Amino acid sequence: MIAVQRVESVGVESTAEHWAPLVAADWRASVAAIVATGRRLLEAKKACGRGEYGRLFSDHSQPCDGHLPFSSRTGQRLMAIAEHPVLSNPSHGSDLPASWRTLAELSLVKPKRLLAELRAGRVHPELERKQATELAARLAAKSTAKAAPKVSHPPEEIIRAAVKNAITKTVGELRTPEQFLRVRRMLERMLEFLSERQAEQVQGERERASAG
Repeated sequence: MIAVQRVESVGVESTAEHWAPLVAADWRASVAAIVATGRRLLEAKKACGRGEYGRLFSDHSQPCDGHLPFSSRTGQRLMAIAEHPVLSNPSHGSDLPASWRTLAELSLVKPKRLLAELRAGRVHPELERKQATELAARLAAKSTAKAAPKVSHPPEEIIRAAVKNAITKTVGELRTPEQFLRVRRMLERMLEFLSERQAEQVQGERERASAG
């Protein structure tokens, strides 16, 4: 269960040494503190600035004393969870999977669509990360297909045009490296989804050939 905890104000100190134990405390409390951890990171990033903020993480070249037990990429994913209006809404806590990795995949789904999936029961506490990845990729592909032009071209041309159109529109709205990373990860998940379906198709054809 995701229980969103209120993050109290802790002042305006702008050093990584100040923020590391605060974020780590949220992180270690329980999986229920995922959203609180993401919000704490957002607060720390705003207070510290980019250079000092990076020292919070284990993969920094000069991490602060008592640095966090995870990488900056994990931090980005936790912040994405905290910024998602559905995932961070405490009223949905009991319906969500208690795994930050799974929630990170769901953070790639648009709020309205994710809310619909919750109401339909396709997102539930037992949802696994792989299932969440497939769900995000499927919904992204569905959204792309709706934007595809209604012309009699081969499927690959339709998809190429739809993806290019979607990326062109989206890039102009991206403002931070984190946002670019999230879009890139979404596209990578779509490629993984296509690769899995291609493998299933090849296997199916082999089985039919063997049976024949």
